[in-house]
Amino acid sequence: MANSTDWARAIGTTILNYLRQEELSTFRKFKVFTMLESSGNVIMNQAGLGLNWQVRYRNQPVSGNNGETPRVFARQNLWVDANLPYRGYQVTDAIYKREMLENRGQQALVNVAGKMASRLQESMEQQLGKEVWIDGNLPGNELRFHGIESMMGVDGTVNITNGEKRPANAADMFGWPADTYAGINTGLGAIAGSQLEGTWPNGTCDPEYDFYSPIVVN
Repeated sequence: MANSTDWARAIGTTILNYLRQEELSTFRKFKVFTMLESSGNVIMNQAGLGLNWQVRYRNQPVSGNNGETPRVFARQNLWVDANLPYRGYQVTDAIYKREMLENRGQQALVNVAGKMASRLQESMEQQLGKEVWIDGNLPGNELRFHGIESMMGVDGTVNITNGEKRPANAADMFGWPADTYAGINTGLGAIAGSQLEGTWPNGTCDPEYDFYSPIVVN
């Protein structure tokens, strides 16, 4: 571009050189979203009112038998229902007839109208790559993904000595899970079960004690 040292005649008689291409400096590499997509966990054109699946949270009860011990037959429910509503995103742009007429031929440095659809798709993909982390339960996020942070809420920490819940303490290694994801409480023992030995997440516990509890490292 012209600057204060350029002579007036040069400015009035000479034009600048323009590259007929754009420099793309907005793209980022979102590895988590790419891994989800490449592993087949991103699917398109789904129907219905939302997504529903069954979570098996416990095993069949097992008891000892000496070969003659009577058996008691009782129905066992091993599943809880998980469900998420669909959430959508949109991206828009607009161009007026005059701008289309102006932005054509040799005067068009960037093809605004002709490549609008591809830019919209690129913008959507870039945004969705970040949305993987969103807490869809927070106020203001009602229209955004139920991302990873939607299940990572904690309420204090796991006491490193006795495994009990207590207010956040820097000496403890793990947060105490306390969230709701897909309608299921992530808290330890929220449905059933208990820690049988040691301190969670180490030691031994019933499967139903922590079946939906993420390990949040302090």
